[in-house]
Amino acid sequence: MAIPSHWVVSPTIDELGCQLQVFTSSLTNLRVVLLTAEGPLVNCYFTLATEATTNGYADANDGLPHTLEHLVFLGSTDYPFKGVLDKLANRCLAQGTNAWTAEDHTAYTVTTAGGEGFLNLLPIYTDHIFFPTMTDEGYTTEIHHVTAEGEDKGVVYCEMQGRENGPGSLIDRKCMDLLYPDTDGKGCGYSSETGGKMAQIRDSLNNDKIKRYHSEYYRPDNACLIITGTVDAGDVLAGLDGFEKKWLETHPTNEMAGKIGRPWTTAVSPLPATKSETIDFPSEDESTGTISVCWRAAETAFAAKHAMSALARKLLWSYMTTSAASPMQVAFVECDDAICGDVSHVSETLSVGYDQLWFSMCPVETLDEVIPKLEQTLQQVVDKGVDMELMGTEIKRFRRNYKVAMENAPADQLYFAIIKHFLYAERDPSDPSVEHNSMKVMADQLKLLQQLEETFTTSKQWCDLLQADFIDAPKVYVKGMPSASMAKEMAAAETLRTDTQATTLGPEKLSALGEKLKKAVASNETPPPDALLSSLPIPDATNLPEIRVEVVHDDEPDGTLRGDGSQALKEHLAKSKISASNANKINSFPITWVNLNTVFVKLQAFCDTTNMDPLLRHCLPLFFEVAFKLSVKDGDVELSSTQVIEGLQADAICAGVGSSSASGNLGVEFYIQTEIEDMAKSAEWLKRMMFKSVFDKVELKKAAAKLLKETPEHKRSSRSMRSALMTEIIYGAGGSTTNANSRNFIRQNTFLERVMASLDADDGIAIREMEECRKQLVSNIRVFVSTNLMNLPSPYLSASNMFAETDLPSSTRTGQPSPSLRDYSFASFPQATTQVLGLSGCENSDVSMCITGVGSTDSQLAPLMIVIEFLTALEGEFWTKIRGMGLAYGAHMWNSTISKTLTFKLGRATDPVKARDAAAQIVNDFSAGKLKITDIDLESTKSSLVYALVGAQATKNEAAAGAKYNLFGGKDASYNKKLIDKVLKVTKEEALAALSKFLVPLFGGSAVTVIVCPLNKVEDIAKSYVSGCVVVKEDELNKHFGALCTNLPNKERKVEEGGGGGLKMDWTTLRMCDCPKCELPKKGV
Repeated sequence: MAIPSHWVVSPTIDELGCQLQVFTSSLTNLRVVLLTAEGPLVNCYFTLATEATTNGYADANDGLPHTLEHLVFLGSTDYPFKGVLDKLANRCLAQGTNAWTAEDHTAYTVTTAGGEGFLNLLPIYTDHIFFPTMTDEGYTTEIHHVTAEGEDKGVVYCEMQGRENGPGSLIDRKCMDLLYPDTDGKGCGYSSETGGKMAQIRDSLNNDKIKRYHSEYYRPDNACLIITGTVDAGDVLAGLDGFEKKWLETHPTNEMAGKIGRPWTTAVSPLPATKSETIDFPSEDESTGTISVCWRAAETAFAAKHAMSALARKLLWSYMTTSAASPMQVAFVECDDAICGDVSHVSETLSVGYDQLWFSMCPVETLDEVIPKLEQTLQQVVDKGVDMELMGTEIKRFRRNYKVAMENAPADQLYFAIIKHFLYAERDPSDPSVEHNSMKVMADQLKLLQQLEETFTTSKQWCDLLQADFIDAPKVYVKGMPSASMAKEMAAAETLRTDTQATTLGPEKLSALGEKLKKAVASNETPPPDALLSSLPIPDATNLPEIRVEVVHDDEPDGTLRGDGSQALKEHLAKSKISASNANKINSFPITWVNLNTVFVKLQAFCDTTNMDPLLRHCLPLFFEVAFKLSVKDGDVELSSTQVIEGLQADAICAGVGSSSASGNLGVEFYIQTEIEDMAKSAEWLKRMMFKSVFDKVELKKAAAKLLKETPEHKRSSRSMRSALMTEIIYGAGGSTTNANSRNFIRQNTFLERVMASLDADDGIAIREMEECRKQLVSNIRVFVSTNLMNLPSPYLSASNMFAETDLPSSTRTGQPSPSLRDYSFASFPQATTQVLGLSGCENSDVSMCITGVGSTDSQLAPLMIVIEFLTALEGEFWTKIRGMGLAYGAHMWNSTISKTLTFKLGRATDPVKARDAAAQIVNDFSAGKLKITDIDLESTKSSLVYALVGAQATKNEAAAGAKYNLFGGKDASYNKKLIDKVLKVTKEEALAALSKFLVPLFGGSAVTVIVCPLNKVEDIAKSYVSGCVVVKEDELNKHFGALCTNLPNKERKVEEGGGGGLKMDWTTLRMCDCPKCELPKKGV
């Protein structure tokens, strides 16, 4: 479609296969940025500049930007029904809509499969953003209300309650207060809590303030619509025609544009001197704290003349912090006297942005050493000089990673930079080229990087930057100290505040508040007419664009190549295989070749741990931490730990080892990604790290110490504790048959202390156990190679370095992987049980409920997916009756086809008992026929589910990973298409049958349930379970998680050197835990 004449069109900017163009309306000054890129998805980011300050009607911490964001979704003047936007979005091959609020902007998002659905939704979404209803009833349920019991609830209140007093939030909030001080009583927007502080939401905020804020900031001249994917520009602009007419009719003078002006143009007060402060955060564990250090950036990165210095600062901190061999890591983490568990860097682009260092997992006794050590380390770098070879590696890595991101998902790489450009780029109404030129600088990062290389040619230039911007510049730092007493005081204070509030209000007012809430709920639940919901046609999902991959497996006993690859690809591989065999460079390991259009290559070695001995499973987390930091002895080649780290930094885009996403309980993956011309080199690196590394006492001790420092962080997290408790119940104590429980951070704490004792005693036991762990780990391997195989002259020869001179037995070639990897089958799923843990510093609850589910080939999978999608959809039943009532911020449900488990989860629940009961009532009402799934509901659910299935393989990385998931799931290449076809054929009766079969038992007393909650809620929650439950005490977690599958302390253990560096053990001297799965293995490993 032609571009309407009133839109001013900028020249096109080409960037690595993408085209970027800006359209500006001469009628409303609305900006539209279109980033055209190949792929099945269209992404929308409708962005408004939002600033929160203290003024004549509001406080900077009222949370106006965030609370307004929530109200936008509750209906518009043309579509005055709560939830209608998300219900219509689901008919557009999307999973509803979403939004976020940052310190300087609010962005409304939607992602659709294909462009047709997006174009259908655009006018409706725009009407919600600029013409929301913002009713008082919506405010009551969505923002804040007081219940008939005198408790504070509401969706936003629940959200902020879950994050306000977390360690990271408290420390960061204080950093921003110091970095952007209030010098005029108005507050600097960069230090405001845009989400809203709980006290402000309770006592200061009201709906009239939000309405006024909307009138001031939600203007088309203050908005930018960013669209990525493949969609016609003319169609997009035509879809905005109705909005522009309505805006001009209702805002003929657009007075707010002149009254408020462009946000973020007021000068930020300077930071004259270094500031510091110590704060407490609630935590039962008082062993570790955190320090954050911030510096102001010298200027905005989007003034074109300053873009290079902003990039230079980014590269400088990457050089200082990224790798294990970088100066900050060596000084603070990767050393014998480490004083913290991690050092990380973040930066933010603002009108005056900042750089921020986080020193986390610091033992409290070393916290006071951090700042002096930081100053010493920075000065040492200046005195010694920046290593220009390593800086060259950082620049090379930046260039390589940028190319990877642009090839894989250009939208994800560029959309946030476009947002920041809209907010801060210089504008000259008389000269549009000023803004366009800065957009070109923003988009062409490779050109900017080249200019930087040509400018920063000496070590002195980098040292001068470090000296001027960080050593000599004022900074702020905040020390966060854990406090068990604060945790208890907070819980007691909240109980007292709520009780006092209820007493002060009295029965009459409380009753009135309860009635007010009921009326608000009733008003918000007015359903949109069926005619409106069916007014948007559902796009055709059969011809959506897709990322094409070809897969060929070489895993049959007779060497036959199988898979869906083209004949040309199979012939190319067969020819390569013959060449490798003739050169005596062929191996018998099963290998899967994934062919796709890329200039990179990713090698993965999947290790099957099904038969790994119980003791050695405990070694895996330590092995994951240290594996790519060890020295190497490979024939005549010897590399130190530092040389390995720096070599991988120079050659690899990414490299590492960890649990496999395809089979997390039994699989381990080594991986490395490089440019395609470096495939042989990447294969050699993978071989060295898998087979030729040397376990070193010093490196093991550093890694074990680092992991030990992480334990308190995990114990403070309600999500981590919920997951650990659930895993312990489901997979059985001790973790002898899977890796899940042995990875448990509390059990790991015991194991790592044992490792440290062995290393201190220099008895060799820990090192020999790690060697045997590695030996068993790599004894059963399957290799994946993902690249443009047709551009490799001989793929087999290129990959042969991976197993050259490894002296390992050949893996069995049996075609498909073992069924135990495809689907973890429980010998017997645990009986229903409930555990409740009261956690210090936790202000709301996290809940998980789990029962058996279905696998990927089960005939009930498609109907179960439909009913889950229907109940959990945005503005679906769970959303409106759990989140909408302020009972929990999120209610989610999913079926894992790998573990065959069905899980229901509540996040940030203010009342987990009522939220659970609400979910149960919904399920039972559908099962009993009291609630119905309509034809429109079923259509919309299917459309949303199709988006989820298409979106799961929307990038090249995801498409390549899909080949791996298909293999381990026992699926063919067309599995997704077949599943979509099955989903589209599901009837209402089949969906309800799945609900009755699976969901009714989930909420009917058959589930394993774990609840992590505030300390003052434990007793009430425990009483709500009539069959009783186990109360887990925070100070008895070590006891709760039981013993390791290992030897008793101080008991003789018979250990002798085995052949090939193996370890022979007399298992009769080992103590086994009491779990029923922990059986004695065969004597001798």
